[in-house]
Amino acid sequence: MEALTAALLFAGCAFWMVMAVSILRTLRTVPVLSAAGPPEPKRWPRISMIIPARNEQEDLAPAVRSRLLDAYPDLEVVLINDRSDDATGTVIDELAAEDERIVPVHLDHLPEGWLGKVHAMQCGLDRATGEWILFTDADVHARPGTLRRALSFALDERLDHLTILPELWPATPLVDSVLSSFGRIFTPVARLWGVSDPNSPVGAGVGAFNLARREALERSDGLEWLRLEMVDDMALGVMLKRSGAPSAIVNGRGLLGLHWYRRLSGVARGFEKSYVGVNCRAGLAVIVFFAATAIWLAPWVALAGPRWIQPIGLGTIVVTALAGMALNRWMGRRMWTAAVFPLGDSILLLLFLRAIVLGMVRGGIRWRGTLYPAARLREGKRLWTNAARREERAER
Repeated sequence: MEALTAALLFAGCAFWMVMAVSILRTLRTVPVLSAAGPPEPKRWPRISMIIPARNEQEDLAPAVRSRLLDAYPDLEVVLINDRSDDATGTVIDELAAEDERIVPVHLDHLPEGWLGKVHAMQCGLDRATGEWILFTDADVHARPGTLRRALSFALDERLDHLTILPELWPATPLVDSVLSSFGRIFTPVARLWGVSDPNSPVGAGVGAFNLARREALERSDGLEWLRLEMVDDMALGVMLKRSGAPSAIVNGRGLLGLHWYRRLSGVARGFEKSYVGVNCRAGLAVIVFFAATAIWLAPWVALAGPRWIQPIGLGTIVVTALAGMALNRWMGRRMWTAAVFPLGDSILLLLFLRAIVLGMVRGGIRWRGTLYPAARLREGKRLWTNAARREERAER
């Protein structure tokens, strides 16, 4: 039994070491857009920026105005009011009155079988006239020149899809520690280093900035294929990559930023979507929760284990902290929030448990004011599912 326990502790420590190496691989592989110097094209193609907004009255106006300062030569901004309960619709109309590049769209219903945001994106795409389509969230701010630099990079690299990792602006220390832990786990799991490799099936997308050629979107399965995918931004990138679109991901620190969550309550609500990651199945969710807890505890339990494994546990803790701090520095975030990763990791586990309980009680996930039953979400899930993998293999 002691040998088995030691072996499991070693496996848990090895897992975190592999995660740390994967983070370093990402930092070495993914370029920083502000450091790139792509040549500007002779002709600037028309870009349609599609911004779905639901109850975004506080952040929408300053965020949109920051992007209008980009001075991109041929820009159209399609602003969609997605059934908002606040003054978002009024803000959109005021912005449209200020700038003729803005096309206001107001939605008052959600068709059966669609997620609200994906439906809003589709409605925006139907109104858009650009050669390139930029899907971006309502609270994202950009420095002048970001769009020109991104499009120049995409054309120079002969891409059909470019996504940008935004800089997450500081919130409270507690929120920042949780987001640091999330980034330290998400980065290696998403295998971001493989996005730009045409021989890799890995794709990725970020809600802050998903730029794609319209032709590439038309060659793909389209937004209707994603109509019930909770992680729509990531799935959009995966969909484009699997359709053959050359893709890339870049670091947007200093160019693109937002307050992802300002309070822990917002993180908790956002993390409710993690229930779909276990396919909305209670039994699987419980197994994953206990497995994740065991893996998280492994380095700490190793400190009290056999003498030979104690240095491995300590080394794993130190390497995990250093990898998280390096990732934060690369992303332009406060490094110390990664150093307190035990706090952030613990809260993440509790939020995952909360998501499981709520998912079981509700029988699904409540999102943007609508309850989506678990069976319906399983049917519409496209990201990291066996069904999606079978379709991909069949097409190949």
